[in-house]
Amino acid sequence: MEIVFVRHGNAEPRDPNAKDFVADELARQLTEKGRSQVPRNLGKFDLVFSSPAMRAKETAKIAAPGMDPTIINALSTHLWEGDWESVDNLFVNQGNRSLVEAYSIASEKEMEAVRAISMEAFEAIKKCVRENGLGVGSRILMAGHAMHLQALAEEFDAMYAHHPEEWDGWDATQGLNWSTPIREVILSEGGSFRAIAPCQSYEFHGLRQINLW
Repeated sequence: MEIVFVRHGNAEPRDPNAKDFVADELARQLTEKGRSQVPRNLGKFDLVFSSPAMRAKETAKIAAPGMDPTIINALSTHLWEGDWESVDNLFVNQGNRSLVEAYSIASEKEMEAVRAISMEAFEAIKKCVRENGLGVGSRILMAGHAMHLQALAEEFDAMYAHHPEEWDGWDATQGLNWSTPIREVILSEGGSFRAIAPCQSYEFHGLRQINLW
């Protein structure tokens, strides 16, 4: 199974006069530049996921034409019912730095919130994959937001490494082996990375910084 993570492209600015911050955040669309940043050579997918933000949904539809993305609220904090304030405090407006930097100053409360939102997204995605009968050879796309994607990738890594039975068809007895490099990634607008199991293959595109080994 292959999972491709894609950060949304450049989006319209926030409306400083918006009366409803969440509604404004959800409605922000890709700019022309943002649409051009989205990769169009990722191939076909069996299932596509997106955060509820319009810019992420547009990114998903460009990267996977003809597919309607399944919305996962926990792929962002916009409609998530958990401790979104802690996640926002750590991640929002920090899209151009790595998890290493973010986590180095994070409080335990913030880390607990990040783990909670990542696990909720993981469980929702796993449920959809099973309901659609996907397994070995399947391809999944996730469109979302900068460090949310890296945090989710770490959750996948941890679950597959220690509980390979959690996902039928994924041979993860040795884990994905990417926790350190994924923490060092700075994902640019429209940037993407993917993991392929069980062959332990990784590819990174559109990154401003990466130190694999």
